[in-house]
Amino acid sequence: MTEEKYLREYIYIDTTEVNSLLAQFHEGLETAIKKTDNFSSTATTGHSFSADHKLGGGFSGLGIAKAESSAGQTSKESTSSSNTNNLGTTTESIYSDYAVEVLESELANSDLLQKDLDSAELGEVIKSTIKLDILDFEHLSAIIDPGFLNQFSPYTDESQRINELEQKVRYLKKQSKKANSTIIRNQINEAQAEIKELKKINSSSKEGINSLHALSSFGSTVFKDTLLLKGPTVAAYAKSSNFRMNKSQLSMLTNTNRKATIIGIAENRFKRENPEELFSTFNPTDVGKLSYAMSNMILTSFDLINDNALLIKPLAIYFE
Repeated sequence: MTEEKYLREYIYIDTTEVNSLLAQFHEGLETAIKKTDNFSSTATTGHSFSADHKLGGGFSGLGIAKAESSAGQTSKESTSSSNTNNLGTTTESIYSDYAVEVLESELANSDLLQKDLDSAELGEVIKSTIKLDILDFEHLSAIIDPGFLNQFSPYTDESQRINELEQKVRYLKKQSKKANSTIIRNQINEAQAEIKELKKINSSSKEGINSLHALSSFGSTVFKDTLLLKGPTVAAYAKSSNFRMNKSQLSMLTNTNRKATIIGIAENRFKRENPEELFSTFNPTDVGKLSYAMSNMILTSFDLINDNALLIKPLAIYFE
């Protein structure tokens, strides 16, 4: 029977934090494969040439002139070559995304992976599988800019209906000048009442958009470069740069039925505080708590995180 295979879709990995923990189990972490091929070749050639010539003259005993000549030649040539092939391979460990699975295994084997969020202690590494609700204040601020949305207001159902009713009122008023009819006046009054109600709805909608834009703009400052991922009992402050998906791709996860697994470090528990009380007791010596006060005010005022929710720094987030 073959082992069942499964694939993970990682949407977030904090590589620095994962490697930091993993290195503590392995007394340092090697993360590369090196392969070295050595090839050397040597070749030598030699050539030598020498020549010796001798000429001489004299008289023999017979009085005949004698000529003497000698010549010698030596030629040497040599060629040699050698090739040396050396193959050296240095193999180290490489983890990449698999480092998350290795870390999970190490933590579980050492009884250091907490799955019970209710009993989790601060500083523990937790693992939880939940349905995620992703909140990106910066992205939200950009897409609900009132100046941008107002360009589309003439195309809303309410605006088109108002336009139709206003044209109807103008027509009825012309008719009422020709014939002073009670029916016509009643029709005018009904149309004007509907126009008033639709404009009230439009006004409330714009006020809501303006308030939401103010919230998201403020939130994008307090939660700069951060996405808030939350479930019923957990909330993760995740770095935008560590996501494997861009903002548009992350929007595809809205209302998804898939559940994501979060592995992270429990940093704190959220405590809902009354914004008025929070700032009424604030004094200049508490300036270091200002960021906490601001974020708590946003999260509490708009009911974004449940009381006592575990706040974690995520190491990895994935679907499987």
